[in-house]
Amino acid sequence: MIKSLLLLALVPMVSQAMISDPAVTNPPSLPAAQEEQLKLRFDVLEKEPWTLHLEDPGTADWKQKWFLDGEKSSITNTPAGIKLVSGAESLGDAGHCVLWSKESFQGDLRVEYDFTRLDESERGVDIIYLQATGSGKGRYSEDILEWASLRKTPSMKLYFDHMNTYSISYAVGMPGSEYVRLRRYLPESKGLDGTEVPPAFGRTALFSTGSLLHLTVIRHGREIFLRVRSAEREGFYYWKNDLFDPINEGRVGLRQMAGKAGLYANFKIFTTTDGTDPESTPVVK
Repeated sequence: MIKSLLLLALVPMVSQAMISDPAVTNPPSLPAAQEEQLKLRFDVLEKEPWTLHLEDPGTADWKQKWFLDGEKSSITNTPAGIKLVSGAESLGDAGHCVLWSKESFQGDLRVEYDFTRLDESERGVDIIYLQATGSGKGRYSEDILEWASLRKTPSMKLYFDHMNTYSISYAVGMPGSEYVRLRRYLPESKGLDGTEVPPAFGRTALFSTGSLLHLTVIRHGREIFLRVRSAEREGFYYWKNDLFDPINEGRVGLRQMAGKAGLYANFKIFTTTDGTDPESTPVVK
């Protein structure tokens, strides 16, 4: 009885730990004038010539274009798209999952998809990985498919310790505890320490359960844009990676933490026509 009471007492403490993330109290958007200028730039980039490489409404067999990390999740094709349900929160790392594109993409990148949050998790996080490759050291070859067997339990450390990728966190927690954050993983280094690309955005209130959203991500050189649209409102986010070496090639992945569930549809991935990145020069350190 005493043990049960202690466990119950810990639940709000864990939830509060998520709410107390410093990013939660950050502004939810950029200053209005800056955002307006960046939206104009986004519109120009969106209309530039792009080559479509992957198109998936989510209604046909998902295994044709994707592969899955994580053995405790379920994935089904429905008339409305791909329904991805992570394992229970009680499973910890084993409950996480990542849906990866089979194809790898080189050059500037544009990703679009419809997303509907199906969970009410107060602790879970959804992530999109942009152009992920392995570190190339030891067992972690650049082609992440070659060591997929090591990710049957897809603990976060396998990704931030051994992959080069951009990581955008969204649909975090519930309204009042959410944020949007970009990281550039630095494999074989110090874990997540020092991987954030500022700014982080707080309290978006966009990702409510059951709300149909259309996400568009553009990575152009060192710039990364994210636009999130619902029928009623829009969120707009921008980062420039001046801190770390750029990323120009790799797979796209959709991570759900344990306890999360989502519906994904009308997925499209484009690259620049020539597959080159005009800003793919290393950072001088």
